[in-house]
Amino acid sequence: MKKFLPFFLYAVLIVVVFWGVLVPPEGKILFGPDITRYHYFQRQFLGSVLREGSVPWWNPYTMMGVPYLEHPQIPFWYLPNLLFVLLPVNVAMSWYIALHLFIAMVGMYTLLRRELSNNPIIKLSNEKQEPIHLFTHSPITQLSAWAAGVAFGLSAYFVARIPAGHIDIIAASSWMPIVIIAFFHLMRAQVSASRRIPARFIALAGIAFAIQLLAGHPMVAVFTLEAVFIITVIHAIPAFASASTLTTGLARVARVAFTAGLAILTGLALAAIQILPNAQFIAHSIRTFPFPDSWAQLGTPTIGHMLEFLDPFYFYSRLPDSGFGFEHVGYIGKIPLLFAMIAIVSWIVAKRKRWEVPAFVMVSFFGIWMWLGNNAPFDLFSWVRSWMPLYSQIRIPARHIILFVFSASVLFGLGLNVIQSKAIQIIATVLLLVELVPFARHHLSLVPTPDKAQDSELTSTLTSDHSLYRFLPDFYHGDPMRDVLEFNAPIIHKIQSVSGYDTPPIRNMYEFLLSVNDYRLSDVLPYTESIPPFRAITSPYLNFLNVKYILVPIVQDPIKRIQTKQFSLIKESATRGWRVYENKNVMSRFFIATNMQKESNRGRVLSTIKQGSVDPKTTIVVDENSVDTSGFFPDCPEGTTGNILVESYGYGTIRLTANTLCNAFLATSEVMYPGWTAAIDGKSVPVFESNAAFRTVYLPRGTHTIVFSYRPTIVLWGAMISILTIFVIFLASQGLALRS
Repeated sequence: MKKFLPFFLYAVLIVVVFWGVLVPPEGKILFGPDITRYHYFQRQFLGSVLREGSVPWWNPYTMMGVPYLEHPQIPFWYLPNLLFVLLPVNVAMSWYIALHLFIAMVGMYTLLRRELSNNPIIKLSNEKQEPIHLFTHSPITQLSAWAAGVAFGLSAYFVARIPAGHIDIIAASSWMPIVIIAFFHLMRAQVSASRRIPARFIALAGIAFAIQLLAGHPMVAVFTLEAVFIITVIHAIPAFASASTLTTGLARVARVAFTAGLAILTGLALAAIQILPNAQFIAHSIRTFPFPDSWAQLGTPTIGHMLEFLDPFYFYSRLPDSGFGFEHVGYIGKIPLLFAMIAIVSWIVAKRKRWEVPAFVMVSFFGIWMWLGNNAPFDLFSWVRSWMPLYSQIRIPARHIILFVFSASVLFGLGLNVIQSKAIQIIATVLLLVELVPFARHHLSLVPTPDKAQDSELTSTLTSDHSLYRFLPDFYHGDPMRDVLEFNAPIIHKIQSVSGYDTPPIRNMYEFLLSVNDYRLSDVLPYTESIPPFRAITSPYLNFLNVKYILVPIVQDPIKRIQTKQFSLIKESATRGWRVYENKNVMSRFFIATNMQKESNRGRVLSTIKQGSVDPKTTIVVDENSVDTSGFFPDCPEGTTGNILVESYGYGTIRLTANTLCNAFLATSEVMYPGWTAAIDGKSVPVFESNAAFRTVYLPRGTHTIVFSYRPTIVLWGAMISILTIFVIFLASQGLALRS
């Protein structure tokens, strides 16, 4: 029972910190911009669809439709997400965050108590290749390890991200100590073993790494691997130094690197069901645009911001309300920093030196250097981005601060353990709680759920129309109009929107909108999480997009200025400053196009759309290099029409009935994305991209049933790899059990 006491005390501490917000009343939720603007809606969608017994393959309610299972911001396969299925979303949000702070604390405690206690530096003899312990250390006390867990779990890195709403970063970061533990096991077993690679330790390290990948935000997993690399290199130095020859030393290091590499590959394979679809999504998103370095360096701190390590409010009164201030802070408390310094000084003067101290000092130093970005003496962050493909998707170098927070927490535990007096350890722990518990509670507050703040008159107007249409909120995502109806609020009202608040949008759709509205990428860099205002409001492509209702601010009403009869004002609120117009020229989502215009490349397609030289009602524009048009024989006379009836529209299946008197095209304003297939009367037909971004099929004359289905093969391949890896691990474990 005694060994579970620290975990019980962590649970009690979590309840104390979250008291009053752990079970929020109906209509209240934890404050956090990304919680109330993004995760509240996305996680509610997840829970509601699964409770319906459906699979959320595709989210049709934002950005004209986006993949859901593949989205990197949605860790669908991560087990704790079941909280959002089982509990009301406002309660699940608090429990989700509290759970991961608990995991962070338990992981840090276990790392110090189990892995760094009696952890010897091991030297291999030159003759017998048997391990020889150079020296050992006294165990790290429960109190020292427990206090280190508190410093890590209640650090500003975690606490300040709650009111920022970064729940995916919190979840992934909480697993860092456990991943390090698994690789510690692997390193010790590798150095101790003379020949055989320890398979069970490879599997354990791979499983831990896979869980972190599944938790979301792969960026944190990259940072964890950086820590693993530094720790592994320093751990391997004694084995290398004790080798009789350079060749033997290099061979030992190569074995360690090979084994660690196998563990990483195992983790990647286990998490393939999520990371492969995530990678495909990123490859088809606007992250493939050539963003300037300033975009990647967003929120970079200066050396002066290191003062926040001592006082998190040195520059800001409240971290989440301070731009990127919460990204900077490496605060773990003043007491932990003092004892971390004691650990370093003790290592310098001690005769028997713990190898872990320089290892974690180096991890901390690397984290701070990367944290400084282009304000460092040498811009290591940009240099790594220039040659490492994986880093091209990482921005905000300040997020490397997790490496400092993690390492400083470890050093705190080691430093507190140096002090043999139990009374001093108790006093230090009490002072730590006095410092960090109020700090954590200061950043927790409840606010009304977004649906309580939105304008009910507006939502009633939009939901009273049960036809298939799209809605356009025509303003920037920094506009106060978001309080009237948040960009992602259409999800819970089942209103299909052109815009949304999402990172990152799909590239083909975004390019289409930039072309229609004559934007350059540089014009919209601050707004790449949403759709910039539709300034070509009279463009025929607005009608093409099935936009029936447009929400605009009264103070910046672009429709009133142009005085056109295309739009009719149907509702306005002077008190909340909004107007809703109905577009009388709206086109159907699915229609018959009788003509096809071929262009020599995608750039020419976008240029044609920008010029508005073709009528989207009758003509589709295609890139002839990406579409095989040899089997297309449109033969409709001028003015010929047909009709399309939408039978059903789901989260990954759309069923239509079409009737046309000639060969033509079934054109849509549905976003083209890998995984969408089509069948006409049960026979598979090619789906191709027209108008730069939208799904289209060739439609022969007659009456037909058309079914669009979204079943991405990348998810299937990822699932097969993950299942196969689980099977291999199971067989390996059974083999080990039989041998033992």
